[in-house]
Order: sequence, then C-alpha cells, then structure tokens
Amino acid sequence: MKDCSASVATPVYLPLNMCTLRLYRRLPATRKVLIVAIPANLLGDLRETLLAGRYSLFLGAGVNVGGKLSSGKDLPLGDQLRQQLVALKGLKSNSSLARAYGQLTQPEKDQYLTDAFSNCTPSPALLKLPHFFWHRVYTLNIDDALEASYKVKSSLQTADPRGRLAPYVEASDITCLQIAHIHGWSQRPEDGYIFSLAEYAGSMGPGNPWVNVLAHTLATEPFVIAGTSLEEPDLEYFLSGRSVHSVRTDRGPSFLIEPFPDAATEKECARHGLVLYSGTFDEFLSELLTNFPDRPLPISAPSGLSKDHFATNPKTKDLALFSRDFSFVVAHQVQENADLGFLVGRAPSLEDIALGRDIPRKSTLALKSEIRRRMSGKSWDVNFLLIDENAGTGKSTVLRRALFDLAAEGFSIFDYRSISTPDIDLCAKIFNLLKGPFIISCDDFADHVPAIVELYKNINRNDFLILGCERAYRMNYVLQTLAGNARATFTLSAFNVEEAKLLAQKLDDVGLASIPAKYIDMHAQDVSHDPIALAVCRILNNFRSAEDIIRSLLKDADSARIQRYLASAVASYCYRAGLRYDILSSAFDPVDLQRQFSSRDMLPLAYSNEGQRDYVVPLNPILGEQVLRRVQELDPSLVFDVYCAVGSYLSSYVIVKR
Repeated sequence: MKDCSASVATPVYLPLNMCTLRLYRRLPATRKVLIVAIPANLLGDLRETLLAGRYSLFLGAGVNVGGKLSSGKDLPLGDQLRQQLVALKGLKSNSSLARAYGQLTQPEKDQYLTDAFSNCTPSPALLKLPHFFWHRVYTLNIDDALEASYKVKSSLQTADPRGRLAPYVEASDITCLQIAHIHGWSQRPEDGYIFSLAEYAGSMGPGNPWVNVLAHTLATEPFVIAGTSLEEPDLEYFLSGRSVHSVRTDRGPSFLIEPFPDAATEKECARHGLVLYSGTFDEFLSELLTNFPDRPLPISAPSGLSKDHFATNPKTKDLALFSRDFSFVVAHQVQENADLGFLVGRAPSLEDIALGRDIPRKSTLALKSEIRRRMSGKSWDVNFLLIDENAGTGKSTVLRRALFDLAAEGFSIFDYRSISTPDIDLCAKIFNLLKGPFIISCDDFADHVPAIVELYKNINRNDFLILGCERAYRMNYVLQTLAGNARATFTLSAFNVEEAKLLAQKLDDVGLASIPAKYIDMHAQDVSHDPIALAVCRILNNFRSAEDIIRSLLKDADSARIQRYLASAVASYCYRAGLRYDILSSAFDPVDLQRQFSSRDMLPLAYSNEGQRDYVVPLNPILGEQVLRRVQELDPSLVFDVYCAVGSYLSSYVIVKR
C-alpha cells in the first residue's frame, strides 16, 4: 500500500473491504481523492459499457444528499419524510410512512408532497450525471431535482421524464434520457404517489409497465444502484430475479453504491452479481470522471465517410446519430479469426464476406449487374428494387456479397442496421447532403418498410436506389405498403447442385464436414433440394435427414434449452429480430443460457444484432423453424406454453390503444 500522506496526488488502489473503508473514512477530506475504490481489474469492462451508454440507474432518496427543496430546506432523506408526516398528523412516533401518508387530506398531499417536491435544487451527485450517457433512469424519488440537473447547457442528454403510469416507450434515442418515476412524480400528481404496502404490491402488477420492464432488465443488464438499501421492498422485489446465472457476462459489472455496508450487504451483492462500492454516489461518479475524462458520443460517425462524400458537410453529432440507423458499407479486408458461426448457420456479417466465407452464387452476379444498370442510367423513375426468394435460400448472404463488391467498385451504399424506427428527419437530412447517387439497402424489409417509405418521402432528390430484401411469403405485405410507389422486382435463383458441392467443400476445408471428402459430391444432389441453411445443418451432421437431426437434438437437450430455443424461434418467426435477451432470461430458466450462445451447443442461439446484442434468434433460423414445427406436431401444449410465457412478459412493452 502506498503512503497516503505523501504529497504526490497518485491514486491508491485498495481492495473493497471493511478495513480499507475505515481507513478511507479516517483520512482528511483533502486526501480522500487519492483512494480509488473501483477495482482496477473492472475498469476495462466498465469503460466499454459506460461509454457505450449501456448503464441504467436505479436511484433512491440517498442520491439527494445536498439537494434542496423549493423552500430552501434539505431534501428529506431516509426516515426524515416519515418523521415529518407523522408529526404533522399527530401519530405515534414509530408510525410508518404508509400510515402517515394514508391520513393526509388532498390539500395536505398538495402542500407537503406535490408543492414541496417541485422546483427542487439537485445535489452535487445529480449534477454529475449529465456528464455521462445513460441508457435509462429508474427513480423511487418523487421530486424533480434530477430533471433540474439536466437543464445545464453542458448536459450530454435531454431529460425525458415519465410518470409511473405513462405507457412504455423504447429508449432508442441516445441523446434523450428517459427518467421513470416508479413511485410517482411531483409534476404528475394526478398519477398519485406510492407509500403504502398495498400500493407497493399494486405497483408491481401489469398496470405499471415501467415496474415490469425494470424487473426484466435489472435481472440481466448493467445497472448502478444508488441511494437505496437492499432492504427497500421495491429493490428486494426487483432483485429477486437477478442471480449470478441471469447476469450477462458480455456487459460491464453492475454496482451497488453503499456508504455503510455490513457483512450481509457483501453476501447479498455476491448473490445478485453486484459489485459493492463502499462509498457515496458522489464519490463513485467522481471516480468515473477521473478515470474516464474523455467521454465521446457512444456512437461514432460511419467509418469511411469523409467530407468528399458531401456537398455540404453535416454536423459531427448528426453524422454520429445517423450511424445508429445506417452503416456506410466499406469493402475493407480484415484479419482472419476463429469465429466460424456463419459457416454453421449464423447470419452473415461484412467480415464474413471480406474473409471469403461465402460461396459463389449464380444470383450474386445477376443482382450486381441489375444494380449497376439501374445506378448508371439517367432515368430514376424507379427508386425501389425488391429482392425476393424463398426462406433459407441465402438471400442475406447474396445481398451482403453484392453490397461488399459494389462498395469496392466505388458505389456509396448505406445499410439499414437499426431494429427500431430511424430518425426520419435526421437521416433524410444526411442523405440530401450527399454529393452523388447512393444506395440504401434493407434486409428483412417487411419489418421496416413503413419507416423506409416515410424516409423515401423525405429525401428531396431522385438519384438513389432502395434495395429491399425479403422472403417471398412476406412480399404481399411489402407490396401493399409500397402501393403508389414505383418499384421493380428481382427474384434470386434457387440453390443448385453445383453450389451444394461448393458449400460442402467449403465446410470440409475448415474441418466441419462430417464425412470423407470423396463422398461429398454424391450427397450434393440430395442437399441441393433443401434451403441452403438446412443444407449446412445436414452437411455438419453426416448428411442425415433433417427429421433425424431434429429428433436427436430434442432427445439430448434439457427442457430449459428446448424452451429457450422454442421461444427464440417463435419470436423470430413473428419478428425477424427475435426475442429480447432480458425477456428470454426472465421468462425461462437462465441457467446455462450463456453457454447456449456457443455454436457447439446442441440448440445454439445467436444475437440478431451483434453490435448491441439485445435480441436473440436461433443460430440457424431455418433449423429453428424446423424444430418449432416438429415440436408443434409432437407436443403442441409445450409450444403453446412457451408462446404464452413470451406473451406474458411482452405485455409490458405493448401500448394498447383504446
């Protein structure tokens, strides 16, 4: 341990325990800045998740230390509000807050809660929050001090407060911070406040979507919990679904901020997969500011774009926000890696294409030729080119290869990457600033066609082409949505014998084929009649029939794996992005869930959005669909139960219009 009395302001890294905490508290205030309580081995993962804006906050009254009411008095902490209301109503000194609140008349609620907790002054800790990007804030506090802290010009986000009864809205704009007031908010007194035990229980039902969403996300996602005790009834409920099995290992650590922990606190943190920070919330945020002084926008401008692409340069922030919805396709070479997920069924990435992991397809040449013809013509009477095929014949890979090759030829291509609705005005603004013709591409077009059509209407030029790729059976919906807009159609050719041979040889070259190479050609004819994704599965399994493979998988897999796989398959069939990870983990047993993301798992899962890793699908979507159909035949009640479980957890995310 370094000498803390030294004059050099060098951080001292101490382990988190009661001994170092006592030492910390005995130091003079001027020397406390020397102690860094966040373990050094966590800083890497913490930094990555923090700067990506992935951390959510769960805040209690303790974060208001130093904050003021509109009257100028200190914001009440812990037991102080109870004492004030008990004295007001002349109750026994040990009466509960719930009992005191129950005795208040409406004028008293207005005076002592709504009016008193309005126009508050934020604490020093709250004033530090706007210096970071947060995913969302859940607060038990009814005051508006947090919102006041975001009124400063240097704030990185704009506060978007939500009353406890407000409908759920996805947090899709990183510049806008949703603040969910779980117990009510002084600026929404008509929603009421929650102080009684009965109201605690009622708030945890289906009528409050924010409570249910919090319960799902706190079980899996990275959080900073501050200003509240583990004995808080709400927090006990929310943490009941969180364990070392449910916590995501591909995110930064979650923290409990507790100035005065005891042995029980340490054990509870270990049980719930929380890192105990022995200090105040203000001290924690100060350490973050010290450790990470450079905190750029969580998304960076599209790689490869330069001022040469624009007639007028857009703002850096606008370009960065644009990149959340569209990625600029760059045909760059990458280093070889050991990720062979694409070869066993995962959706292709540009890295897979750059490494040549796909096979030559007849459709690829024809598609590139059609796009070149349309981009080189002087007439732009058709801006939509629809690419359709039957599910599983490799449309996504053909599209990715075409985009990669055309980008290498110098075409400006923007691939739609978002799951949520894009910022129409901002994206149209960027496209309108581009110098020359460009291509917009969108796979699984049916999921996004309304938004893309709206974007199309806001682009004030006609020298561009929109590529919409979709399976044939969903094309009717696409055509209905595009009604009135000129479009052309390109149909991909079927998987053939020669391509089946190339596929089998490709898998054999990397050691994934399950029979000797000399027998591959004789089996190619057989698998050429299957969707390419299913052909991959059969080549990996000794060319057995799909029915035999599925029967074997279901026999060997445990019930939790099967349920999670079916849930992901059902969700993916309805919505190509799949099922949210936090819902999957909450609705079904999360034990060994992380292992199921290995391509070697018997029923492997994958993320449909690899960058954010929020949504889950079967690694091989066609196999997932086949497994779903087989189980539906063998055990329809199981599929129904899985469907109902997913629906039950999804209900909080759905806005019902009456």
